[in-house]
Amino acid sequence: MRNIYILTFQNALNYGAVFQCTALYRTVSKIGNCSVLDYRCGKIEDSYRLFSVKYPLRKNIYGMLAAPVIRKKRALFDEYLKKNIRRSKIYRNPDDLKKEKWNADDVFICGSDQIWNTELTGFDKTYFLDFAGNNKKISFAASAGKNIDINEIAFFRDMLADFDAISVREKTLKNELEAIGVGCRQILDPVYLMSRTEWLEISSPVDLRKNSYVLIFLLQKSQKLLEAAVKYAKERGLIPLVITNMARNRIQGVKYITECSPSQFLSYLDKADSVFTNSFHGISLSIIFNKDFYFEYLGNEHKTNSRIQDIIEFFGLQRQNITRSEYSTSIGYSQINLQIQAEREKAIGFLHENVQ
Repeated sequence: MRNIYILTFQNALNYGAVFQCTALYRTVSKIGNCSVLDYRCGKIEDSYRLFSVKYPLRKNIYGMLAAPVIRKKRALFDEYLKKNIRRSKIYRNPDDLKKEKWNADDVFICGSDQIWNTELTGFDKTYFLDFAGNNKKISFAASAGKNIDINEIAFFRDMLADFDAISVREKTLKNELEAIGVGCRQILDPVYLMSRTEWLEISSPVDLRKNSYVLIFLLQKSQKLLEAAVKYAKERGLIPLVITNMARNRIQGVKYITECSPSQFLSYLDKADSVFTNSFHGISLSIIFNKDFYFEYLGNEHKTNSRIQDIIEFFGLQRQNITRSEYSTSIGYSQINLQIQAEREKAIGFLHENVQ
């Protein structure tokens, strides 16, 4: 059985990142001997630093206050990863990967998440598998998280020239790559590779009564979305529950969860009456779990709304936008579940076709 290595954002303190990694790892492990490369991109690792001489005083003070919670969260994430994903040894810089003695038949998969977002990675060529030499290179539902800038066109064209198969997550990126002569397919995010039942197999129980609360999960702070969720919950006699790192400026009557493992997150989602979120993976998991959910696009300063827009339009769920919804109708999931199954089969077929 050949070795298959996945390169993604495996060390992020982000629920969506570890969930997409989990789903791709579990799926590929059914095809071959799979491991996730434990690569630590310097720019991404720096983004998680709580203190720095480069930070303004206010940010360092926040880091001091947040440190105990973040350390606990890191421990919970590490425990989850240790239990659910086989990782390689740690590679702390690109040269470590280039010096590795790979077998000639080893296969490398990069994806998913925003591995091709050059603003996040600092143009790190590792996420384009530049270390893999003549080995088979595949991208699975890779995302740039934003539009490709005109000054990035040559970079993307060159870095993808020797890939054996390319699939991307967003229709936007597919169109942009094809416009510069890079052939590719569109595949949904890896989280869709697993069903609700499969996700619950790796969940951990939480001590809350089912359908007694509204889950609020914010990738970016949004007072508008928070207030809408609290109003929705109180009108229905439900508890507004927020999963967050720091609970500053607490709202009376809102339950804040600051220590939540990825496994517990799955249970909170499953038992929620409904979900309010501005997270791409919050939306995607709500769809997989067949939850009534309401979403908001990220603020204007964010360039990553294309991923939310694409998935919302793909499933025809524009009415769930909090600016359009009156919160009066439940989502009919019969047709959506058929779409998910078809996309899941297409994605698994892509892997079998190109890995074996």
